[in-house]
Amino acid sequence: MMFKRTGWRVVEYDTFVDVFPLDDLKEHAVGDECWCNPRVVREQGYIPRISHNSADKREFDEPDHWQERYITV
Repeated sequence: MMFKRTGWRVVEYDTFVDVFPLDDLKEHAVGDECWCNPRVVREQGYIPRISHNSADKREFDEPDHWQERYITV
């Protein structure tokens, strides 16, 4: 089975950063109440990051390039 894998989108809101997969098999809700049971990461000095899990499991074989863009001082 093949899936179209197009990467991730990073959206910065006032109180958190939302990282979710583009063109996933299911639509994702903004924030931590999504169907995918996203992981919330709280690091000192940064706003919380909500990392969604994809329905096609792409996070297991794609590198985390979005992390470089997340770090803002």
